[in-house]
Amino acid sequence: SWSEYQQNRLKFHTITPNIENRLYECTCPVGIRKKPCKHSTMLMVNDSIFSYPPSTVSKPIEAKRKRGRPSKATKALSKN
Repeated sequence: SWSEYQQNRLKFHTITPNIENRLYECTCPVGIRKKPCKHSTMLMVNDSIFSYPPSTVSKPIEAKRKRGRPSKATKALSKN
């Protein structure tokens, strides 16, 4: 039904090849603005149209930083 379509249409993205410039276009909000999104970039890497820069691939993923102010040093770590 139409109401089910309206609820589910944003849950899926359609990726289509653009023959003119050999790139993929996606129906996600970023792809609609004619920018390469993460969905189309992934397919371009799989099809060997695009490759990630070596400096990006060799960089290790860092741990996520905690929110808020750092805690104070405990008595074992202070000079007093």
